[in-house]
Amino acid sequence: TPPPTPAAPTRDYPPLLRTAVTLQWDEVTGADGYRVYAQRGDYGEVSLVYDGMGLGDQLSYTHISLEAGVSYTYWLTALSAASESTRSSPLETVAAELSGPPTEVVSTGPKELRWKYPRDEGGTSVKAFQVLVSSYDTSLSEATVNWTAAQNDWVFDQPPWETTFMKSHEL
Repeated sequence: TPPPTPAAPTRDYPPLLRTAVTLQWDEVTGADGYRVYAQRGDYGEVSLVYDGMGLGDQLSYTHISLEAGVSYTYWLTALSAASESTRSSPLETVAAELSGPPTEVVSTGPKELRWKYPRDEGGTSVKAFQVLVSSYDTSLSEATVNWTAAQNDWVFDQPPWETTFMKSHEL
């Protein structure tokens, strides 16, 4: 009897390298090991990238030498001495790392900001910016989160007294 089908793997976040993806997964009862299968892009061949037979306590794998900005799909199977489970649901991700913050942030009015894109985008294009807005006497944990489109300026519902930028990737 094959082991139960594992849940889809998850990936490292924030990512550490633009050319590697570290996958983690939950232990499957009765598994003697795991296999990770990967597909590059939408039409690439699915190939075995990790064979962990006999390594049932190994619950992570780092897929290296990837191309930054390219999407990869991963599946996980559980192994027993006699058989292999069916594949997990897929994890679709992009090989990338977090970028630096936008540069030259300026207020162009009481509710408007402008900025330049980061010099290093982390290996993938900007999908959106996250702007945390808080008054001068509150902490960032109490800030309002505003998502913008991938453009260089934005108008807010409240004045940006203290603003911190974060960039969102399709990860």
